[in-house]
Amino acid sequence: MREDQEQILNDYKRIKDSLESLSSSLSDNIKDTLKNCKNVDHINFRVKTEKSFSEKANSLDANHRIKYPNPFREMQDIIGGRVVVYYKSDLQQIIDELEKNYSRVEKKEIIPDDEKEFGYEGIHYIFLIPNHIYNPYIESHNVPYFFEFQIKTLYQHAWAQSEHGLGYKPDVELPKNIKRKLAFLAAQSWGADEILSELVTNINYLKN
Repeated sequence: MREDQEQILNDYKRIKDSLESLSSSLSDNIKDTLKNCKNVDHINFRVKTEKSFSEKANSLDANHRIKYPNPFREMQDIIGGRVVVYYKSDLQQIIDELEKNYSRVEKKEIIPDDEKEFGYEGIHYIFLIPNHIYNPYIESHNVPYFFEFQIKTLYQHAWAQSEHGLGYKPDVELPKNIKRKLAFLAAQSWGADEILSELVTNINYLKN
């Protein structure tokens, strides 16, 4: 555990209200940015809990050193948001609007490494908090510069939530029959997402 852990946690508690207010402003801004995008199921934001912040602030790198010496500036997901859309064909419109309106720091498209594997999927961005939103909080030196934003389809979101609800951790060794069931569930979710996207494309083609 880091030597300054108690101080850092107390500092986090002191700015929690500012973080919640900043998160709410980002949510409103994102909703306005994406207001003309079709088939958006929901958009939400969250601020890390004190427990989650403390655990990550204490994490170590591969050399067993504190990974985030200044967690308020270096942790990029203290504030995080998510948009969930109906179909895979809706993803690009969201990507286009976000990249047009926000300064991208990082983009990751998360898919399993092997084409025979199934599991968590999604698009994760790190954006700079826009100046017009950040400026009211600029006097608070601990307010982060960045926020994380995820893009998922309904099926990707459902799988991620279900897997999280099971409490599964990748570093926990599971019995083979449970691994197979998890793999089956992930494959079914992926297949449903693919077929639904194809159906939407085909139906829209017939309509035109």
